[in-house]
Amino acid sequence: RYLILITPIFVLGNTLSMQWMVPLGFDRQYNTIIATGAIISIALMIFIIPRFGPLGMVIITGSVELLICVMMMIYLLKLDLNPFSRNQNFQPETMAPQQEQQ
Repeated sequence: RYLILITPIFVLGNTLSMQWMVPLGFDRQYNTIIATGAIISIALMIFIIPRFGPLGMVIITGSVELLICVMMMIYLLKLDLNPFSRNQNFQPETMAPQQEQQ
């Protein structure tokens, strides 16, 4: 019932990840951000869920999802990529960091 309140955060996270980071080739950075969020989530679950139960899980889920969105936004803004700007001039194939060839 409370999870419906954090649906906009999930939508924003999906937009930043699947519509921006992955298509531009930032898979490694995306995976690092998601793994960091998972570690933080597990650490918080150990302490919060025993005390607050299901409501604690909702709080953790919303907080970590918001943190993930903020981390993705910070990463994109550091590269001068603003997902909410209407005047975006870039070449997607040149945006991704160069992967080493083996």
